[in-house]
Amino acid sequence: MPLRRTTPVQTAVSAALLFASTVSFSAGKKGGWLLTKPVKFRGQRMLINYKTQPSGSIRIELQDLLGRPYPGFALQQCLPIRGDQIGGPVSWRDHGSSVAELAGRPVRIKFQLTDADLYSYRFESPP
Repeated sequence: MPLRRTTPVQTAVSAALLFASTVSFSAGKKGGWLLTKPVKFRGQRMLINYKTQPSGSIRIELQDLLGRPYPGFALQQCLPIRGDQIGGPVSWRDHGSSVAELAGRPVRIKFQLTDADLYSYRFESPP
């Protein structure tokens, strides 16, 4: 088992650096959240690398520059993400996994984690 060093990022979220060069944002049973700086992306869907405990989940909100969720992309509309996956798609009730309408626009990404680790995210267009 690799050695682990943890540095607080938010009250309930921490960044963990494994000496094997793996970084994650972690939240325990009380949960936590992470908000990115504005990003512009190209692609049609959002994929994440993650691991949740059986009782855990991840939800994602896509916000405008003022912190308002884009219509249909609020936390409550994100289908809970559970399990352990590399490149798992993120889906919302009204949009499925499509984020194409937001491509090229500034987006802040809010990750809400409960008993979960988030390793990375990316946007891509299916082949």
